[in-house]
Amino acid sequence: MTSRSTSRLVLWILFALFATRLLAVDVFPSITNDGLQYLAHSDDFRGTGLIQAGYRQFGYPLYLAIVDWVGGVVRIEPLLLAAFLQRLLLLVGLVFVTWLWRFWALPLVFVLTTPTLVGYTNFLLTEGLGIPLALLYAGLVGYAISRARMASRSSVVGSAVLAALIFAVLAAVRFHYVVLATGILGIAVAFWRHSRLRKWGIGILAGISVFGVVVFGLISFENHREYGVFFPSVDGERVAYYYTWNLVFEDPDSWETPDIADLYAGGDLYVSTREIESHPSYAERRDLYHSAIDRLVEVSRSSMLELRARSLLGMLVGGRSDDVLRTVKDIATVSPNSLERVIHRNTFAAVHGPDAFSDAYNDGRRIVPVVVSPLAPVRSGPYIATVLVFAIPVAGLVLLAGVAIRRTRLFAVVGLTTLLASSLVLAYYLMDNVRFALATNTFVMAAATGTAAGLWSVWRHRSAGDGTER
Repeated sequence: MTSRSTSRLVLWILFALFATRLLAVDVFPSITNDGLQYLAHSDDFRGTGLIQAGYRQFGYPLYLAIVDWVGGVVRIEPLLLAAFLQRLLLLVGLVFVTWLWRFWALPLVFVLTTPTLVGYTNFLLTEGLGIPLALLYAGLVGYAISRARMASRSSVVGSAVLAALIFAVLAAVRFHYVVLATGILGIAVAFWRHSRLRKWGIGILAGISVFGVVVFGLISFENHREYGVFFPSVDGERVAYYYTWNLVFEDPDSWETPDIADLYAGGDLYVSTREIESHPSYAERRDLYHSAIDRLVEVSRSSMLELRARSLLGMLVGGRSDDVLRTVKDIATVSPNSLERVIHRNTFAAVHGPDAFSDAYNDGRRIVPVVVSPLAPVRSGPYIATVLVFAIPVAGLVLLAGVAIRRTRLFAVVGLTTLLASSLVLAYYLMDNVRFALATNTFVMAAATGTAAGLWSVWRHRSAGDGTER
């Protein structure tokens, strides 16, 4: 066996060892209150339209509707099938980036198979689909950029077209994933440099532009009709209030402050939000949220600029909070005997019971959890936030290093721009929440992985004295 064959065998053995952690978390659908909303939307596109509540887009409900149809054809419980397909997509993405970047992909594989991150693929939430799609997207973008001048045109163009399709899905799933357009722009720049691919780059950009104008234009019209705001996503002030409230009242000294005692309401955030949401006019609700935020900020002796700066710093280390933390931990460590407790972790099922949930949201089908791994349940493994605290800053440093080298510069700039754009967008609304950034951070970590592989290749060629240019 040659040394190259030996190293390849070692690589895939190590990959297999890491990837077994995908099986260390049982596959089953975990349905939160947000998940209920997506299920309801998937059952009633005619009544709900392209967007629900002003910000929940049609992409994920459409995925659930398609899976429901497929499940009926192949006679597999659809909610379980949705979770299984999300896990399968993650495995496909990991195999692809390992093939593409070899040993350099192993740290990324380690991070993305952290049990608590794998648990996200069980959620019937946008993150469950967004994380594996972002990984696949990053690999395809990296391949198209790095091979634009050397690989066969069909393989490069094919990867670029598939990347564009995945980006379109991501943008339809969650609005802030549009920051991942940096990948398509990176491909367009790479293709522009090579005349034989230039027309393809222009065509892909044109196709994505038409998709954006049509889809987000229709969504904006729908929001304008329902909320009076022509924009694809509304109700951001409610999110900003949620996080401002939590930031201010994490200090116990603020609990007794008379000026905001009505907002604290004994520690129940939803007392104030229910009062505000009772107003039928969106414009009035928006003004009331802004007024409540201003009161909280004034009492905290801070400013929105300072809070947003803190949130931005939190984003650059992967996020400071996670509103599904407890459920994620349950998913990663659950035993088969308590699967139903996790599956039905939502208000409807808690109040009405699992049978009522099955009747209302699953056509009467009772979810039967399937344990797919002899390794489950996992009782150890760090929570993903503790990993991201190191992984995202390291990824940023690698991308900065990649900017200095011509061969890796374009992909590194794509990764850095994505990190900064995503962080700025989420920090503006104080949404430095781990789960909201997981898909974009997956793309960033993958871009850093590809950049590291490129830097290694440049250094190796220079050491061999073949004159690889900067």
